Amino acid sequence: MPGAVYAQTHPRERRLDVAIVDVGRGIKASLSETRQVWSHGDALTQALQRGVTRGREAGMGNGLAGTHEIAARNRGRSHIWTGDAVLRSSRLG
Repeated sequence: MPGAVYAQTHPRERRLDVAIVDVGRGIKASLSETRQVWSHGDALTQALQRGVTRGREAGMGNGLAGTHEIAARNRGRSHIWTGDAVLRSSRLG
């Protein structure tokens, strides 16, 4: 699956920007393999819960949840787009 990773440091602002982009099938299609998913928004909501995965053999189920939590604990933000759903968290602190 083609994709790209971008990272840039901003030392003066003490900030790190990271972006991960791919052209995969999306969170909804992936989670739909093992659970009922009603929409892209529902898939995003489910994917942000710890332990949710498309299958135990595929991973731990903490990828998006863990990443989102790391950003929040470091007063960062998360922007996640999948299908027609977008999550934009506010900077904390």
